[in-house]
Amino acid sequence: MRRCATLALLAIGLSGSAGVAQSPTGPGPGLSWNAPEECPDVSTVLARVRAHDPAASTGRTDVRVHADITRANGRYRLALRVEDRAAVAERALDGDDCSALADAAALLIALTLTRGEDATGARSATKPLGEPDHRAPVAPAAAPEPAPDQLPGTGGRAAASAEPPPGAAQRAHAPAITVAPDNEVLARSARPLALRFAFGAALGLDAGMLPRAPAVGLELLLALQVARWRAQLALSLWLARSGDSERYARAQLSGSGTVGKLSLGVDLLQAPLVFGPRGVLELGRLAVETRGVSEPQQGGATWFAAGPALHLGYPAARRLALALELGVLFPFARPRWLLRTPDGTVDLFTVAPAVLRVTTGVVYGFP
Repeated sequence: MRRCATLALLAIGLSGSAGVAQSPTGPGPGLSWNAPEECPDVSTVLARVRAHDPAASTGRTDVRVHADITRANGRYRLALRVEDRAAVAERALDGDDCSALADAAALLIALTLTRGEDATGARSATKPLGEPDHRAPVAPAAAPEPAPDQLPGTGGRAAASAEPPPGAAQRAHAPAITVAPDNEVLARSARPLALRFAFGAALGLDAGMLPRAPAVGLELLLALQVARWRAQLALSLWLARSGDSERYARAQLSGSGTVGKLSLGVDLLQAPLVFGPRGVLELGRLAVETRGVSEPQQGGATWFAAGPALHLGYPAARRLALALELGVLFPFARPRWLLRTPDGTVDLFTVAPAVLRVTTGVVYGFP
């Protein structure tokens, strides 16, 4: 009956708004819980405390726990404060998953309540009768007080407001406040591996890779993100566009290409916008066709380039984001297209030493 009553008091103390629960004013353990809306609510945390140890919420009438979870730059921070009549202990944990931090808080609360009872019970069970306690000053001998159920005039009921003897709270509960906040398993549970996938489509503009600028391309992408690190594979199809040659008026040039891209980077900022540098490596095939001359010619060349880029993302919905990427590519070799004419060989087009690239698109992430 005592356990059921204590759990009922704790449940009452934890009821309230979805984000915050105030401690009860009467006897019984209390929890103040404050967290963003996407985090587990106070009833979930209470259920996790009981799941870690069903007896964790019984037998403690003087413990107050204050837990606050805040979000900054895409990460969560847990500030946990445990108070009793003897001491105060504080602990802070960081993580990418709010649910894991809530579970860490539940584990700490369960350990605090349970270890306090274990320490008190072990001390009274192992201390021989009449032997002084060397861990604290020995108080002068006093006549033993009657048991709660033998108090005169109470009819066998214990006084609920009876205070413990001086020093008893410190000896009984101090170990419970300082138990294992640096537990290695707890630290790992507060920092889970955040693994996410994403796929999307983008529209690209290029200046310098193909004869007619700006060249227009379509891109399909697949991305993998671990915490702040991101790797992305993409396949781009650069559409053929025709235009007059600036170096030979009678010739028209049409260029196209198929290019694969690998980009690696880190997100320096994850909320409210995603921002970070990228390193880009491209490999593909370019094709140029010459028209408007007596002997039309076709030629192809390998495209191999690398360079830096800046990525900017905006979360338009829960799983949908808009992306913009600006980059500069430096080809390892600059392909050239030549035309043989009666007047000699004419250099119709040479890839620029630095190619400007802009892509914008939509990305869908999961889970």
